[in-house]
Amino acid sequence: MLLRLSPALLLLCCGCYSVGVEPVAGLEEIAVPLFENQTLRRGVEHDLTRAVRREVLETTPLQLTREADGARAVLRGVITQIDEQVLLAGPAEEVLEGGLQVTVRFGVYRDQALLVGEDSDGDGAPDGEIQLAGYAEYDTARGESRVSATAEALADLAEMIVFRLTAREDDRFEPNDAPAEAARLGVREQLDLMQRDADWFRWTLPPDTRFVATLYYDGEELALSLHDPDGAPLPSAEQIDGARQVSLPAAADEREVLLQVRGDDRGQRYRLALRLETVTR
Repeated sequence: MLLRLSPALLLLCCGCYSVGVEPVAGLEEIAVPLFENQTLRRGVEHDLTRAVRREVLETTPLQLTREADGARAVLRGVITQIDEQVLLAGPAEEVLEGGLQVTVRFGVYRDQALLVGEDSDGDGAPDGEIQLAGYAEYDTARGESRVSATAEALADLAEMIVFRLTAREDDRFEPNDAPAEAARLGVREQLDLMQRDADWFRWTLPPDTRFVATLYYDGEELALSLHDPDGAPLPSAEQIDGARQVSLPAAADEREVLLQVRGDDRGQRYRLALRLETVTR
């Protein structure tokens, strides 16, 4: 049976974005030319460019145009590095579990001036390009591979890059300033966030699952801690690297866990990388 979609439905499917999302001031349309690739991994520049363009269309009201057509705003980016690590090797030195990190640098330019970038001197105007990193792990026993991990890291990067084009800051999860307001998140993802007050997040962990959260942040003021649903600290949680990473051992039963990003560095951006590890008993 041939299923036909009405023009109105087709329009909805092609132009869905979050209601209330506002672009950075002065940004109405944008061109996303092919990312430059300074690594030896061929093809990732095409995959990342496609992912960023798709994210622009699906999550923002921005019009996607072409630089050749005279677009006033252009997102210029470069993949600067891909780092890989072996987390677990087999008896023949084959990789059973691995991880990789893809690092990019980008900025949005309008009439050759930087419109979206880092504001390192705090004067309210961008003065340098933004650097972000997408990280993913893979476990060959679960059918995952270097290829699937690369796709996951690039998808996370596309979301983080496009997030910087909007003025919504942390509004996806606010208010989340107390345990009762903790925002529920997925796992095996990365989030690009902005510190306001104490940020609380919530997960339901399956049985026999270890939970790990890592904070990426340039300052010294922020740290992580794990709590029960009432907000009490979990004594079994482990803090690593000055509470930049926290982990929780696996338990036999399903459980609710809260993560607090604590500290006072309002207006500063940070990233969370989250993952679950299944433990065989």
